[in-house]
Amino acid sequence: MKTAKVLVLLLIGLAACADSTALNYFKSAAEHYKNSEIEKTRSELLKSLEYDNSNQEAAKLLVEIEEEKFAAREGEYTETAREFYEKGIAAYRKGDAAGAETEWRKALKVAPSNPQIKKFLLRVEPDNDALKEPVLSKKERAKQKPVFDQAKQERKEARKESRVSPEKKKADELYYEGLRLYKQGKIDDAVSCWEQALKIDPENQKAQKSLEKTGKKGDKL
Repeated sequence: MKTAKVLVLLLIGLAACADSTALNYFKSAAEHYKNSEIEKTRSELLKSLEYDNSNQEAAKLLVEIEEEKFAAREGEYTETAREFYEKGIAAYRKGDAAGAETEWRKALKVAPSNPQIKKFLLRVEPDNDALKEPVLSKKERAKQKPVFDQAKQERKEARKESRVSPEKKKADELYYEGLRLYKQGKIDDAVSCWEQALKIDPENQKAQKSLEKTGKKGDKL
């Protein structure tokens, strides 16, 4: 008999909660989840984790909720596929794997290339090789359009920032200190900061422009 994976997740989570308050919130989240009340589910899971952040199953269920959000490719019959897909999700949340399979099969018929529908169908049809994404060679993967990775981009920016010389960092600090002083009406002190910034980093355009603007005392930065 097919059993919805998420049902097991909920049972493990209930057993894992050490804190009684956390357990009550997790039980509430489980009920809301079965009824597809997702915002309430998310809220109760977050509260549960506040009391017992060691419950990994609560964290996994939060991830599960995000993964369940429907995504369609351009050119697919989005709304029809979404309707069947979400009906399948609702059945799956209640532990009705057969009902989920029926609805996801309808969704796949409408949007046969949708990888998300195939992914969820694999949960109830794990032996169906036709649903599995083909294993691509390195050359084939290189041809595919890369997916934007926010975390990777942030790491790249952090590395870029770390390569800025100490002199430029100091000059920037002096610029912002000058800006703070200027806004307080301490014009002479602000000018002094910007002049120091330019001595350290003659290419600091922000400090240069600020000094030029203070040539007319009434001007605002």
